[in-house]
Amino acid sequence: MTSTATAAVIILIILLLADSLVILYILIYKIWLRLIHNRRENIHAILTDTVTSQNPFRIASLFKSKIDRQILIDSFIELSQSMNLAPETINAITDIYRKTDCYRSAVRRLSSPSRYRRISGSIELCFFAHDISREAIESRFSREKSWLVKFYFAYALSVIKDPLSIQVLIDSLIHAPLWYQKKVSVLLCKFDKAIEDIIDSLYNRREDAICNLLFTMANDFSSTRIAAFLLFHLDGDDPEKASSAAASMKARYYHLLFTDKYLNHSAPQIRRHAIEASVNIANGSSVARLLPMLSDEENQRIVINAITNIITIQPGLTALLIHAYFNESYQENQKAILSILSNRLEYLVLKLQGHDRNQIQYIITEIISSNFLSPLIGFLNRNHNIDLENELLELIKRALPRSASIRSELELYLLPRVLDKLGLEKAAQPVFTKTVTRHPKRTFILSLTLFFLFLSGPAVFAIVHWGNYKDGDWLTIFKQFIFDYNFVLIYYSFAVNAIYLFLLFLSAATSIRQSRYSRIKMNSLLFEKNIMPSISIIAPAFNEEATIIESVNSLLNLWYPEYELIVVNDGSNDQTVQKLIDYFSLEKVDIVYNEDIKTRPVLAIYKNRLISKLLVVNKINGGKADSLNAGINIASGEYVCGIDADSLLEKDALIKIASSSLDIEVETVAAGGNILPINGCSIRRGAIDKFAIPHNHLAVFQMIEYFRSFMAGRIGWASLNCLLIISGAFGLFSRKRIIEIGGYLTSSGYYKQDTVGEDMELVVRLSRHMREIKVPFSINYSYNANCWTEVPENISTFIRQRDRWHRGLIEIISFHSKLLFNPKYGRLGSVAIPYFVLFEMLGPWIELTGYIMVIAALTMGLLNTPVVLLLFAATIMTGTFISTASLIIAGQEMRHFTIKEVVRLISYSVIENFGFRQIISFLRCRSYINVLLSVAGWGIMVRKGFGTAQTSQTADIIDRK
Repeated sequence: MTSTATAAVIILIILLLADSLVILYILIYKIWLRLIHNRRENIHAILTDTVTSQNPFRIASLFKSKIDRQILIDSFIELSQSMNLAPETINAITDIYRKTDCYRSAVRRLSSPSRYRRISGSIELCFFAHDISREAIESRFSREKSWLVKFYFAYALSVIKDPLSIQVLIDSLIHAPLWYQKKVSVLLCKFDKAIEDIIDSLYNRREDAICNLLFTMANDFSSTRIAAFLLFHLDGDDPEKASSAAASMKARYYHLLFTDKYLNHSAPQIRRHAIEASVNIANGSSVARLLPMLSDEENQRIVINAITNIITIQPGLTALLIHAYFNESYQENQKAILSILSNRLEYLVLKLQGHDRNQIQYIITEIISSNFLSPLIGFLNRNHNIDLENELLELIKRALPRSASIRSELELYLLPRVLDKLGLEKAAQPVFTKTVTRHPKRTFILSLTLFFLFLSGPAVFAIVHWGNYKDGDWLTIFKQFIFDYNFVLIYYSFAVNAIYLFLLFLSAATSIRQSRYSRIKMNSLLFEKNIMPSISIIAPAFNEEATIIESVNSLLNLWYPEYELIVVNDGSNDQTVQKLIDYFSLEKVDIVYNEDIKTRPVLAIYKNRLISKLLVVNKINGGKADSLNAGINIASGEYVCGIDADSLLEKDALIKIASSSLDIEVETVAAGGNILPINGCSIRRGAIDKFAIPHNHLAVFQMIEYFRSFMAGRIGWASLNCLLIISGAFGLFSRKRIIEIGGYLTSSGYYKQDTVGEDMELVVRLSRHMREIKVPFSINYSYNANCWTEVPENISTFIRQRDRWHRGLIEIISFHSKLLFNPKYGRLGSVAIPYFVLFEMLGPWIELTGYIMVIAALTMGLLNTPVVLLLFAATIMTGTFISTASLIIAGQEMRHFTIKEVVRLISYSVIENFGFRQIISFLRCRSYINVLLSVAGWGIMVRKGFGTAQTSQTADIIDRK
């Protein structure tokens, strides 16, 4: 046997052994997970019963086993946050805890080299031995260098709540990063009366950190000292502190802010905060003072919102507005008053029966003529009083000749029955059709790149064999070329799989770290006010009637302290909007917002005031990216979470993905989570009732592919801060940073260009922007935050989806070609972009050509045993190892499935290497050709719906998952 053959056999045996060990580990781990889960349930039941019966000595034996002890500690901490435990029970349990080595172990961990162990020790101590552990935590706190660890120590001290810790925490704010100052200031407010008692000692201090603390305290405490402090900075020379002081005064000190001095302040932000403070006063005097401010162009929208909110609180003040309208001489101010009165339409309609009937008729006619039609349409659609309806229709007929836009909006949103009386017909939603733009320069560069790629093989062969075949015939040369090219495939496969293995190692290490940190994030911390960022979930929907209700119900029941849900209907031509209106009793409303990002026109906004978290936006069709931009404009959260309307989040997915920012000391601009196929799962009331892997073979292959790409790829890239893809089905982004870069790439926006890969393009542009402004940042990936979505189950839909994905990749790389090998952009330009060019964009051509050469060599009898073994090891065995190893990292998801299903996943991990992955390479090459030919095809997918037999065609919905 030759040395090459021996080496090939050794490699093959090693990989075969590795694959076998991984598969065995997965099965054992699955059994272990089940045993641990059952044990955890039993211990939790024992602990709950012990707490209820107040007989803690029953659990003493559980401290003897190391595994039981940790489960017990975790369960007690969880229970103590959800129940008010009797002091005697707490003291008795903690006394048992101290008598074991647990207490001493926790104290020792405070000085551990590991950040995680230091944090976990402090968390354990604050719940179990708070009366004697304060000094130990404070001692280590003063010497701690990591701000992240200091923050968790501060949390532990806030749980113990000893007033002696206050000064230590205040001192730690000095010279601390801003994020630490903000979060620890929130924790200090938990000390209630004790922190209030030291306000006087802080009043004369001028450090920025102390100022930020007092600004935070102003929201929770009423004090003459705080009031004087706020006024001092409000009238000071520092505009940033003045704005912060004004913002802090709105909640408790609004009477000091809502004065002529600040309503007429030179700084627009101060005026804005003063205007917003009026809502807390809500009387006729506040309305009278606000009305002249309608002329303030910079803050007119804020004034309109403030008066609208006041009128909602005090409906009787509507008469004051009517009087103001007739006494107002400035036309723009009159129009603004009409916009406010339009939201009091029901009040005006009732007044039609009164003595001032003519005056009210005139007001309503002017409201219609000014195109403030939302409340009127909502009223007519739900009204059952025919006399009132007929009277309003007469007023509409008077206004119709004044504006063509009135007719258009009525035809879009009024019920057909009402339209018939007006002599109008129901109009269809306008549809915007995307077009593929041909870019000659891009096409030329891509063609040239492909030409040189194919030329490189023969060129290298000619250089290597120059002079060896001077007298040889062409057939011999051709056979040698085919034989040599098999080694190209071997080397390429080993190279790309070596990268995957490196990423797999990073992913495994990162997932272990995330799992540990997930355990120490207490509910009492995560749900503390202002610790977690506010989030606006934006769910674009196009023809989603089959799944929309289940999806929205799911999103309205997420486990997160502060969020809103904005469903953006992208010009559906099915019953998507109507289903939402009927199910949630929505009404058309007028909401004032800034159009920071240009989008296709928004036609209507719907809301049920009893469901404050839900907002439904109806707009002209412009694609998913355009819908996301529209949602970003309307959103109020610090972060926006883009999610497909046909997807379901696990209840704790949002808290997991957002809380990853607590583990990082730099700004988090984006974060991603897992996407898993929902095919096969059963849905009940908007939540997954039973987890299962799909029955469809193609869907199972995709599930394996998702596990590999997410678990073995994106986690690893995120650990290098080189993550370029966050799935459009589930991603979290800083709203401030998205607006800075002009939102998602669309033809309506700044760049006047569409892309089929808007999710990846946004992440690349965010990374590029943060490096250009030289601000440290992080793009995170949470391995245990899961989103479940429907994947294609037929070949034609699957092909269209993959065509869309790869064309998007090529477009984005072409659009950001400046980054390629550009050291200015750090790892983004020197590592991430080159990888995607060489292995994702061009790699499929090398693979496909290699497969063709293998078939040719096999046909000509050129393959020998060593080459076959090396090919098998490089392409099949290594690929199998990576796919199965990714299932280990996905261990959290394995808890959802039975052992039989896990075995099926393992089987498909092996089988996919014999055909499926080769087909993927072929489809990518096909997409490359489509880009060169400018072939369109945005994708149509048939949705079955969640657990139903309904179907609906969904255009422009197959996004990069």
